[in-house]
Formats: sequence, structure tokens, C-alpha cells
Amino acid sequence: MTPGLECGRLREHAPAAEVEVYPNVGHELLWALPQKVIPRLLEFVAEHDEVRV
Repeated sequence: MTPGLECGRLREHAPAAEVEVYPNVGHELLWALPQKVIPRLLEFVAEHDEVRV
């Protein structure tokens, strides 16, 4: 899978999608880069989750 190609394809079918590419990381993204991924995930959830606690 080529991230650039796949991102372009995603933009065609889901223009509102948010895409972030972390080079040289596979499916183990959360374990490989927790210092980047966890804060970004929490930010995404805070922006999109209608239920606030």
C-alpha cells in the first residue's frame, strides 16, 4: 500500500476524512509511537465525540 496513493483515493470517496501518515510504521502504530499517537487520538476524540464527560 502506498500512503500517497491511498490518501488520494480516500479523499475522492470521503473528502471530510482526516488522514495522518507516520512513515516507516506499520500496524503497530500505537506501540511504535505512543508519544505521538495517543495525544493525537485523544485530540481527535475530543473534536468528534458528541458525548462530553
